[in-house]
Amino acid sequence: FEAFAQADSSTTRRFGGTGLGLTISNKLLSLMGSHLQLTSVENQGSTFFFDVLFRAEPGEPINCEVIIGLSRVLIVDDNATNRLIVQNMLNLKAIASDQASNGIEALEKLKRAPIYDLVLMDYHMPYMDGIETIRQIRRTLNYSADQLPIILLGSSADDAYVEAVCHTLSVQQYLIKPIKIQQFFQAIAQIRQPQSLSVPLPDPVVPATPLVGEHTVLIVEDNSVNMMLASAILRSVSPTINLLTAQNGREGVDVFIRSKPDLILMDIQMPVMNGYEATAAIRALDTGLTVPIIALTAGIMKSERERCLNAGMNDYITKPVVKDTIARILHQWLPVLEATAPPEPAQPTPALPMNAHFDEEELRTRVGGDKAFMTELLSEVNDYLASFPAELHHHRARRDWPEVKAVAHKLKGSALNLSFGILATLASEVEQLASAGKDDARIAELESALKAEIELLQTLI
Repeated sequence: FEAFAQADSSTTRRFGGTGLGLTISNKLLSLMGSHLQLTSVENQGSTFFFDVLFRAEPGEPINCEVIIGLSRVLIVDDNATNRLIVQNMLNLKAIASDQASNGIEALEKLKRAPIYDLVLMDYHMPYMDGIETIRQIRRTLNYSADQLPIILLGSSADDAYVEAVCHTLSVQQYLIKPIKIQQFFQAIAQIRQPQSLSVPLPDPVVPATPLVGEHTVLIVEDNSVNMMLASAILRSVSPTINLLTAQNGREGVDVFIRSKPDLILMDIQMPVMNGYEATAAIRALDTGLTVPIIALTAGIMKSERERCLNAGMNDYITKPVVKDTIARILHQWLPVLEATAPPEPAQPTPALPMNAHFDEEELRTRVGGDKAFMTELLSEVNDYLASFPAELHHHRARRDWPEVKAVAHKLKGSALNLSFGILATLASEVEQLASAGKDDARIAELESALKAEIELLQTLI
């Protein structure tokens, strides 16, 4: 228990470490009126333990949730300890479970095993991560959310990409590790109750009737693909709308001063001046106090919404943008709108085979079935994709991690909007590694994987 003391002090000792772990732990316990204790038997092992007295939380005890409709669960996690912990939690509710140590094994079990009532899916796994495994479950094995509910287990509360993908892949819940038993039981008890999902769902759909009148909308967005998609959706909802664009927050403020738009769609992450800063600058103007400002963000956590509202924005739209959401925003925030007679309902488009690389059906739905625009959009993005590998390699060779992160973030946003699932996953991992400034072999592997994926996508689009 002494600082820097080790059982084996020889130069050939097998185990490393500084000898501070027990000392620090003991000092922390001393602040809570306790201390570490030890029982040890040679060749049998040691047990370190402590007792701490806590005050009880005021209020009535929390009743355990009643869980119905779950008889067998598949646990997918590469960490054996994590699987065991979750299995023991399920055992307390007499729920049987099977285990898989990676995504590939999980898919094999789902192909041949009895139908499961729920899948608990870890996010970070080798070979195939949790998101890609869920994508294969939904689109290759064709399990719908009703047939097979899924809870994703992650280690980061602010991973906007994961939250956004949860919408796309119909993931019922996203729980942050370490999982608390009460939180876990509440989550699985609600799994058959769609109204209780912890991942926020889009706002109720307002019929996308065309809007008439001279309205001016400013889109502030640095991603050209996202800009093009948002512009086309706006025009499909309101054919007479006057669109203004800006590629960063500073440009957005300047355009607002000159043109006084009726509504602003404001991206959050942008160069020069971000969305929060641009909103503050507009609100500081006498003419900018009342204009509706709608955030465009990939984050859908409650904290993200609160931050947007606290920054002076009126509402927010989560990416990828869909037509019904844009229609709701325009109906809600543009002044004095008159709707024309509702258009004839479109004939349902025949279902296309699902593809993990490019979900054409999903993109068609997002653009409201406009085939001509969809062709134009994919043609536009083709040039961007062709130039991306060289741009990424240039910044990585210079070890310019902020630029690597920026270009990866931009690619991820475009890929999500265009339903390029695997490309979005690869770009997200590059962004995360660049954020940590990691120059390891994994980034080089991802660079090659991105190039190959882009070449494949170019043949598909």
